[in-house]
Amino acid sequence: MRKFSKVERVLFILSLIFGFSILIITNLHYSKDNSSGYLDFDNEQNLKRAGYWNIPPFIIDGNSDWTTFNSTYEWVNGNGTWNDPYIIENITVDGGWSGNGIEIKNSDVYFIIRNSTVYNSGFSEAGIYLFNVKNGKLMNNDCLNNGKNGIEIRVSNNNTIAGNTLNNNVVNGISLDNSFNNSVLNNTANNSEYGIHIKGNYNNISKNIIFDNNYGIQITRQQNLVSENIVTSNVYYGIEIRDSYNTILNNIVSSNGGDGIAIGWSDNGCKILGNIAYNNKNGISLSYSNNHTISGNIVKYSSNRGINLDESHINKVWDNYISESGGGNGYDDGLGNQWDNGTIGNYWDDYTGVDADDDGIGDSAYNISGTASSKDNYPIWDDGYSGSPIVIDGQASGVGAHNWTWAQSKTWCTGSGTFGDPYIIESITIDGGYSDLGITIKNSNVYFVIRNVTVYHSGNSHHEAGIVLDSVSKGSLTDNILSDNFHGIFLGSSTNNSIIGNILTDNQMGIRLRDNSSNNTISENDVFNNKGSSGILLEYGSNNNMISENNASYQTNGAGIVIQQSSNYNMIKNNSVFYNKNGIILSECNGSIISENKAYFNTIRGIAVWAYNYHNNISNNYLNNNYDEGIELLYSDFNIVYNNTVSYNTIGIKVSDSKNNYILSNKIHDNDDGLTFMSGSNNNTSSNNFINNNGAYGIDIAEYADNQTILYNIIENNTRGIRVMSKNNEIFENAINYNNEYGIIVDDNFEVPENNLFYKNNFTNPAGLNAYDNGINNNWDNGSLGNFWADYNYYDNDGDGIGDLPYNISGTAGSKDFFPQWSVRDDISPILSINFPIVNEIFGFNAPEFNITVNDLSPINATWYTIDEGSTNYTFSGLTGFINQTAWNQEVDGVITIRFYANDSLGNLGFKDINISKDITVPKITINSPTPNQLCGVDAPTFSLTIDELNLLEKRYSLNGRLNITFTIEIQISQSEWNNVGNGTVSIMFYVIDLAGNVNSSEVIVRKDIFVPQVSIIFPVDVDIFENIAPSFIVNIQDANLDKMWYKLNFGTQEVPFTSNDTIDQGLWDTLPDGTVILTFYANDTAGNLNFTSVNIIKDTFLPEILILSPNLNDIFGINPPTFELSINEANLVSTWYTKDGGLTNYTFSGTIGTINQDAWDTALEGQITITFYAQDAAGNIGTETVIVIKRIPSESSISGYNIYLLYGVIFIGLIISMKKKHKS
Repeated sequence: MRKFSKVERVLFILSLIFGFSILIITNLHYSKDNSSGYLDFDNEQNLKRAGYWNIPPFIIDGNSDWTTFNSTYEWVNGNGTWNDPYIIENITVDGGWSGNGIEIKNSDVYFIIRNSTVYNSGFSEAGIYLFNVKNGKLMNNDCLNNGKNGIEIRVSNNNTIAGNTLNNNVVNGISLDNSFNNSVLNNTANNSEYGIHIKGNYNNISKNIIFDNNYGIQITRQQNLVSENIVTSNVYYGIEIRDSYNTILNNIVSSNGGDGIAIGWSDNGCKILGNIAYNNKNGISLSYSNNHTISGNIVKYSSNRGINLDESHINKVWDNYISESGGGNGYDDGLGNQWDNGTIGNYWDDYTGVDADDDGIGDSAYNISGTASSKDNYPIWDDGYSGSPIVIDGQASGVGAHNWTWAQSKTWCTGSGTFGDPYIIESITIDGGYSDLGITIKNSNVYFVIRNVTVYHSGNSHHEAGIVLDSVSKGSLTDNILSDNFHGIFLGSSTNNSIIGNILTDNQMGIRLRDNSSNNTISENDVFNNKGSSGILLEYGSNNNMISENNASYQTNGAGIVIQQSSNYNMIKNNSVFYNKNGIILSECNGSIISENKAYFNTIRGIAVWAYNYHNNISNNYLNNNYDEGIELLYSDFNIVYNNTVSYNTIGIKVSDSKNNYILSNKIHDNDDGLTFMSGSNNNTSSNNFINNNGAYGIDIAEYADNQTILYNIIENNTRGIRVMSKNNEIFENAINYNNEYGIIVDDNFEVPENNLFYKNNFTNPAGLNAYDNGINNNWDNGSLGNFWADYNYYDNDGDGIGDLPYNISGTAGSKDFFPQWSVRDDISPILSINFPIVNEIFGFNAPEFNITVNDLSPINATWYTIDEGSTNYTFSGLTGFINQTAWNQEVDGVITIRFYANDSLGNLGFKDINISKDITVPKITINSPTPNQLCGVDAPTFSLTIDELNLLEKRYSLNGRLNITFTIEIQISQSEWNNVGNGTVSIMFYVIDLAGNVNSSEVIVRKDIFVPQVSIIFPVDVDIFENIAPSFIVNIQDANLDKMWYKLNFGTQEVPFTSNDTIDQGLWDTLPDGTVILTFYANDTAGNLNFTSVNIIKDTFLPEILILSPNLNDIFGINPPTFELSINEANLVSTWYTKDGGLTNYTFSGTIGTINQDAWDTALEGQITITFYAQDAAGNIGTETVIVIKRIPSESSISGYNIYLLYGVIFIGLIISMKKKHKS
């Protein structure tokens, strides 16, 4: 049979649905040895927000304007060179429905515009407009609701448009007009007339997602590359080409109302290669277009025709897969079109011919509909299969054992099992017949490759699959096709294998790893349309696997990728998960990274982190158009959700019953709700997120979701910015602007929202209320600083930046911001600034030094201060000095208000208060754990302290007087530092320092034991063989702090404790099947150190089976003894013998062929002789089989003529008797 190319094997699978991996070129540090998957955040205080600006539209015209803007505006940085480009970032531009939002023209310096939002441009303008520009980059911007184009590039070359979101623009998401050599990469364009419109040459349009437009992508010039785009759900065509020499490569074009890929009125040189056209009107259609190539495409479920050539001539159509077209797979009314290349044609699912010679080509031509009467003379077709299921056991031995040596003897296996020369199984097809496995490899650690293999119809049990690896390492499964199996690929207890480039479709599950299958690589596989719970499933301790660049889509009953049941530290990166029930599910797993994946159009969630997941990292993913949530955290703590783009979902990010998570730097827009915290989700931190244009709430904090920290976020253009229905939340330094109804609403439901703190926020919400409070005891300032309110209507007469009257918050609570941020004043009193001390600074015994600044138009007459509310005033000259020491000594510990005064020559009095604290009390520290003399093991001990200090500055500890380690959370001693101290006594010294410099310490002594128990097995030894009676055991276990000992059989779940050498539990032994038994002895000590060792023994309870091939029953033998031939089925055969006298005399023999002993035969009497054969195995089991033969030795020849005399005598006697009878009668 001819060996098919990979494209042909793809065509064979018959149901490729949708999706491929879109690479997101970012770097995320990951190590399989990491313990958390965390990004490098030292502590919460380091989470800082970059600058953010709301600015009006602007124009930069020429290189000199860049210099001006850079020196004028803080939102422009750089110098315009290649390695230091001008950068505009973090701006929001409202075009006001007039002109372009951002306009750059006549520029060839290097610049980047990124992470910005531009909307509401004029009727015929763009959000971002480039004219006569080179060397620009537009990256990660949102261009929304613009009057004509989201991004428009005219007469501009060598620019990059990457990672932008173009939504709801009137004409084009992205438009290139008379522009060349530009790159349009990784953008998302929807809800416009055209997603992308290109009128220029030599442009690269790649890896974009174009959906829900009237038209997807249109190209009207030459030499452009359109590759790896997803173009779906557009009203009319997906991709249209109207000129020559363009290449349309590896795109996914699906569910468009018109043609998937169309070429119209074009002559010469277009190539349509490797695309998937699914569920369109015509999959690929050429109209009035000539001399083009259509090859390597998959065209399915077209409502009209698969490939349509309408008035188009001299085109080449070959090596495509066309199936299930409503109006016919192919149509041709042109001239000179070729539907094969002379050796290979196309796959047609309605082909009715046969492939009798099994060369992969149909034996008769396929007729193309249409007036041209064209034919595909070499249709791809394969109606036969080669081979049957294969089982290879690397540990099998004995006669007929199916091990690698056996496999190597077959024509389908080559190689020697080394790294440089692995065993290779390739180019075979296996039909499991719905009752068997396809290929099974078990107990193998040699190098092998399975490639270019097709397996289908394997059995339907939970452990059956097209390919099964059981206790296997060093295997490579590459470029195989697995369809209509229970599992496509199943790995159990298998490590360090690779699964790359396979196609798995129409199985119950695509790829499944379980039972500690770790350190495997699953990459670049197409896993789609599988009917069960998941496309790719890792479970039961399958750790440190790499799952990357897979397309796991259209699992309509389950998820694209599922990681569950203590499968930790896995990397799920750069996968595409589309149109599943759920995109990616993480359940009961720790320390994994889910990064750079694209999860679109899933019917429930994009990424679900469910049920007891800790310290996972969900970052840099794109989650769009999922029906429910983009990301959901449920019962999952201490995770990081970082830098994801979440849009067009019902809820962007949902946190349910989950605590201590970090939601950081995400872009959450155009969802029904942006970020939602449900009941039971406490102590989470949300920072640096950009949350805009969500339908109901930007952030919604439900009742009983307490103690949230919301800081440094940009929350704008939502219906309601933030809703708070719980208590003890801290919301500060957020930009809460341009929301339609409320900036923040505090509302009660089942829990009274109380004790929430709001400060340093910017409220500019002209269309609605800035804030509304229906709770109780909520604070809208922190005691010294409140919020900026754009509608504040009083003054800052003292010039301290704080409004002189409180800001009144609407709602039943009657709340006020007593320190609103405001700088407008109506007098000219002196303005004092206190340089130091600083607010809330803490001092000890020494009176603080001060330094103030006084600004006034008139000369200053006098300055003084008081620290006792004016009872005593202390004058001073100049602007610096020390607080009176005597007065300071009289103050008790606590908050002290210092008020500085200044009056000018006009009598205007200015003053400034500052609150500082006095603290001369030494901190108190109590060590709750560890306890004195506590025994600790390899793991560093946890600790708990009780610290009585209101003004805590720093907490430290040291081990055995080594370096001091600062900590903020009392959890565990540093593991690395613990590793640096030796076995034995360890001194842990804790220190506490308060803000005034007071220090206290406390010490605890613990014991360290890091030595694991020493376990050695004396008896049994490897490959000892036992029968029904459970073996005894002798082990030697040594440890100074031994706790307990136990053993397991075959790594089962049952642990059998023992205190001394004994016998294996007979009941447990009875449950084991014959074969290799792994007996593992365990021991741990009181410090938690664990060790174990194993021995492999063999259980053999089956009697040897003997089949007597010859002699047969009642065979007759003479003087010569019979020969015999036997078949003996026994892997552990020890001896064979036979007897003819019931065992009185035994005769041994070797082999299975021989002759009965001559002497024994000679002594046997004539007649029936019973011969019994015996076979004994190593376990003492004896099998028997008996045969009865006949010994008959012929007599010597009689005397000549003797027989005739006897005959005459008999006749004579008969006559006499007859005559007597007559006489009587």
